[in-house]
Amino acid sequence: VLGEVLRRAREALGRSPEQVGAVTGISGRTIRRLEAGESDRPRRVTLETLAGFYGLEPDALIGLADAPPDRTAFLRVLRDQVASH
Repeated sequence: VLGEVLRRAREALGRSPEQVGAVTGISGRTIRRLEAGESDRPRRVTLETLAGFYGLEPDALIGLADAPPDRTAFLRVLRDQVASH
């Protein structure tokens, strides 16, 4: 679900992973891996940086990375936040 939130936030801005990477200093490959759910333990600093760029709450993304899949209320809040940007 973290990957979905990150992908939707990026797409809402109309940016490619490489464009986001150029601004944030995070490689486009890393962004693609996060969005695809291929990173089991994303680094906190990476999530904080992406949250800042996307206008999301850093602690929410960090919590989502650690959240078990059944925390639907938490995920709904994040999805609403992404949709409002």
